[in-house]
Amino acid sequence: MLAYNLVNLNRFTINTSLVPSRDALLGIMLGVVAMWLVFDHLWAENSSASVRGLLLGTLRNLADFKAVAAETPQEANQRLAAASSRINRDFDKLRDLADMYAFESFPKKPYESLVNRSIRTLSPELRAFLFVKTGLLQHRNLTAKEPDAFVREVEEQASSVLRSLANAIEGEVAEQLSSWNLHAEELRARVQIEEEKSTDGKDRQKNIEMRLCGSLLSLTSHLEWRARLNFALEAGDQEVVGNWPIGTIVKREEGARGD
Repeated sequence: MLAYNLVNLNRFTINTSLVPSRDALLGIMLGVVAMWLVFDHLWAENSSASVRGLLLGTLRNLADFKAVAAETPQEANQRLAAASSRINRDFDKLRDLADMYAFESFPKKPYESLVNRSIRTLSPELRAFLFVKTGLLQHRNLTAKEPDAFVREVEEQASSVLRSLANAIEGEVAEQLSSWNLHAEELRARVQIEEEKSTDGKDRQKNIEMRLCGSLLSLTSHLEWRARLNFALEAGDQEVVGNWPIGTIVKREEGARGD
């Protein structure tokens, strides 16, 4: 539109010369090339360079997310809500940077696709982890009761999975992922037993606490499984993850995206 106006509307007569057209087109082309050089090469920053550090920081902040000291339960919950909001804003930034990644013309490095895949596939469970952990900490503040050793063990197990996930992405090594071992399954079984006991004993506060602990363990189990699948897909392995052949999982995911 600018080129048309410069050529045809710059005077009150019909323009029969091709010089204004040539000058307008050359000027627009020069501007496009200059912007491409400045914003895409000289001063540009690849989104993947920012998103990797932000993802690792968010995972570790989520793993270290815990109750804060305060004079009243209401003040403690307000501080928890503020910390939770900061992590949620980081999730929003991760989503925006992951969307920008697809439109950038920079040469893609091998680890960048792993980071982008991790953001797309792990974000829902990570957000759910944040909500459940916030609920567990707020419930503790409202009941004004110190957690027993078992609840702390559950929290540490969940946090260790997130720390291992951050280390694995940073080192690009799947072996650093936390293994969902027999101890983790024993924790989940004990949580289920305690939940049933609290239901029979009409201990509502204990029942809520155990249900939140069970949800936390279920989320971390799925996060660990999904992370292993992401590493396997990036490596092109044809192994089985959680009794599911990787090829079958890929077909199901592609079908879900098509639907």
